[in-house]
Amino acid sequence: PHGAAIARAARHMLDVMEAQKETIADCSEKETLPLLKVNFDIAKPSGKLRYAPTAFLREFDVGPGRAFPKAEWQVWANQTLGLPNPHVTNHVKIGIKNCKCGRVYDEWGHHVQTCGHRTGGAWRRVHENVNHIWREVAAMAKLDAVINPAELPRPTTEASDKHADILFPFETLGLPNVVGDVSLAHPFDGGSRRVKRRGTYKPEVFKQRIDVKNRKYYDYHKRQGIVFVPLVGTTFGRINADSVILCHVLAHHAAEEFYKLRGWTFLDPDTGKIAPGFLRLRSRFFSRYKGRIGLSICRAAGSRGMMSGPTYSIRSRKGVLRTSDLDYGEDLPAGHQSRAEAA
Repeated sequence: PHGAAIARAARHMLDVMEAQKETIADCSEKETLPLLKVNFDIAKPSGKLRYAPTAFLREFDVGPGRAFPKAEWQVWANQTLGLPNPHVTNHVKIGIKNCKCGRVYDEWGHHVQTCGHRTGGAWRRVHENVNHIWREVAAMAKLDAVINPAELPRPTTEASDKHADILFPFETLGLPNVVGDVSLAHPFDGGSRRVKRRGTYKPEVFKQRIDVKNRKYYDYHKRQGIVFVPLVGTTFGRINADSVILCHVLAHHAAEEFYKLRGWTFLDPDTGKIAPGFLRLRSRFFSRYKGRIGLSICRAAGSRGMMSGPTYSIRSRKGVLRTSDLDYGEDLPAGHQSRAEAA
C-alpha cells in the first residue's frame, strides 16, 4: 500500500510539473497567431517569444495590484508544489466535506478550482480582476483599452448574446483593433469522489478552452475587421501564446512612444535596422507586462482556491489608475544613449 501511495504521489508531482511548462509563441505560425499580421517587427531574432509561469516573481511587490496576500499565496504555492490545499484541509477537518453541488472536496483543491457552485458570483469577480489588469497593462503602454460592456462589439448571432471582455484600440496606430476574452482553466479533473483523491491531469483542457473562445468570437470579429485574441490562462500560471504575443505588441508600442516623446528614432537610417537600445527597452517592457499578467493569473488561481472566495477586487479602486503604474520609468536600459548624446 505504501509503495502504491508513493507511486501515486510521484505521478501527481510529474503531472503538476507538466502543467507548469513554459509557453513558447512561435512567431513563424502566422496562421494561428493573427496578431503577427501587424505592420511592425514583434518577433525576436530567434522568432520565438517565451513565457514561464514564474515570470510574475519579478513583479512581486507591495504596491496595488502587485502584492500576493498570504492566504492566496498558500493556495497557489501548495498547488504548484503538488501539496494539499490548506483551506480545503481545514474545512475537511471540521467536518465540511461536501461542496454545495453535492460532490466531495478533494484535499488537493481540484474540485474547488473547477466548481462555480461554491462561491456564487465570486468567480465573476476574479475574472473581472484579471480583465482590469489587462486594461492596466494597456494603460502602461499608453493605450486606452475599453472594458465597458456597452462599448464592446457584441455578436448578435450568438443565442446568448455575449460579448468579449476587452477592446485594444490599435486603430489609433493605423492597425486593426484587437478584442480579447479572458478565461482561466484548471487542467485537472475536479469531479472527485474521495477526499484523498489527487485528481486526473487533463492537459487538453487548456487547448479546449482556447478553441471554445475562438469558435464563439473569432469569425464574428473577423467580419468586422477586428482581430480576436483568446486571453486564456491556467491555475498553474500558464498563459496562451496569443497572450504572450499581445504583451509583446504592447511593449513595442510603449517603447515606440518612449522614443517619440524624446524625439529619437528607433530605426538606424543607414541600415534600416532597429537600434539595439530600442530592443533592450522593448524587452524590458515585455518582461514587465507579461510579469504583471502572470501575477494576476496566479492571484486569480489563489483566490479561486480559497473556500471563502476572492479576497481582493480591482474594482474597489474605482477604475483610477495610479500614476506610478503608468510611468515608463526614468532610467534607460543599460548602455542606451540617444544619437545626439552619442555624437
